[in-house]
Amino acid sequence: MKEEIIGGLKNAIERGYSLEEAVQTFINAGYNPFEVNEVAKIINAGAISVLSPKKQDIQPKTTSALSELSRPPETAFKNFPSSAAQEPGKKSNAPLITILIILIFLIILVLLGLLFGDKILKLFSKIILAM
Repeated sequence: MKEEIIGGLKNAIERGYSLEEAVQTFINAGYNPFEVNEVAKIINAGAISVLSPKKQDIQPKTTSALSELSRPPETAFKNFPSSAAQEPGKKSNAPLITILIILIFLIILVLLGLLFGDKILKLFSKIILAM
């Protein structure tokens, strides 16, 4: 069971989630909170190198516990958003871009009004008198 938790926490950290988010997801998925927190403490204590080995530390596949670490858990991350969803901690720039476009449009309108205001007034007066 601990190997599954370690594998799941490794997977979550590699996907950019914080350790706290991953722990909470495991607990919400029904894992024993004591076991999940115990594994999280081990990771925080410096065993994170076990979760992300360097290339020279990788050995051929065996049936040991290390090979079990690479197997993702089956149920732990059902509540996590898919990889197509936005990354955590990154905010969308769409509102900012929309506001900037509107601001540029208004500035252009003011400049056109200042440059061609008298011509625009003459045009509107002709249109109104023609009615």
